[in-house]
Amino acid sequence: MNARLAYVDVFRGFAILAMISWHIFNALARSDIYSTPPLYISVFSMPTPLPPPLPFTFVSGIGVYILTKKWLERGERSAVRKAVKRYSKYILLSLPFTALVFTPLTYVRWEEALQGIGLTALVVAIILLHARPTVRTLLVMIVSAGVIEAVLLDWIRTVPAFNLYPLAPALQMNGSLLFAFVFNALVGGWFSVANLLPMALGGVLMMKLLESGKHMETLYAGIGFTLVALLLHALGLPISYYGRSFSFVLFSVGLPMIVLYVLYAAYARKPRLLGFTRVLGRESLLVYMGHFLFVVKPIGATALGKSFSDVSAALLTLPLVALVYALTFAYASWKDGRAVPIEKEKMAV
Repeated sequence: MNARLAYVDVFRGFAILAMISWHIFNALARSDIYSTPPLYISVFSMPTPLPPPLPFTFVSGIGVYILTKKWLERGERSAVRKAVKRYSKYILLSLPFTALVFTPLTYVRWEEALQGIGLTALVVAIILLHARPTVRTLLVMIVSAGVIEAVLLDWIRTVPAFNLYPLAPALQMNGSLLFAFVFNALVGGWFSVANLLPMALGGVLMMKLLESGKHMETLYAGIGFTLVALLLHALGLPISYYGRSFSFVLFSVGLPMIVLYVLYAAYARKPRLLGFTRVLGRESLLVYMGHFLFVVKPIGATALGKSFSDVSAALLTLPLVALVYALTFAYASWKDGRAVPIEKEKMAV
């Protein structure tokens, strides 16, 4: 694996590590990161100082950029078909996963990360394969996507049929389930394309800047997005995670860019310091699904769920996260060990 992909694995590993830590903590603690201060940042209507979906979606955009760039360099004629095949499986896989961990209605409402990131990644792949946007074009796309989402949501809130989103389908009405599913996939759900697209495009923007050697410009872009969001917030256009405001769109691009750039700089100087996260990045799908199925869900089904103070929950979270890491490391080592003899066999043939 080359150095470029190594630091992307660090990005992805950090994102998944933050996500599983917050989820396990939230399963144990009596307080709730989605509604209880101080972990719930009320002034921004936002869970945690860096909500896990932000860096996770941001890094997915980086991954799509790397993949589509490789296809374009090879002159791959079936690139769109490959993108559909690659990313649609996440949408399909999310259905049984969501039904087991949450409820089938969660899937209809597009409130599960896997389905939303899968569809958004597909949209980003198609954009990159056909439009091949420059840095300037990406900036315009991000801001335009935020404006369009804000206008759509403002209009939706004025229509009585859409006064609540994600749209809860009236299951007894013909066609309402399909309509709700499509509506939530595109706009209504928190993990809709409208909400995640700017974050994913932000990942593409960061990767293009880093690859072109514009390292400080990457940091400045992140700071710029964040400062404009904070300025708009001060002027009366609040940053709202749940309200999905335009200010939040800018914030959701700027904050992950700053954090990931700091990780990038730290990893470049001391790779051993953050190298441990690479294994989580390589096996991010397995870790994401596994921690829900075998840690968070069982905790919620027992007396341990939502029964500890914040301090106790944090202390219990540490060994559980370490356990997830150890199992992931063991699986990755086993998989790598199997790959070596298989490769030797191919070479012998």
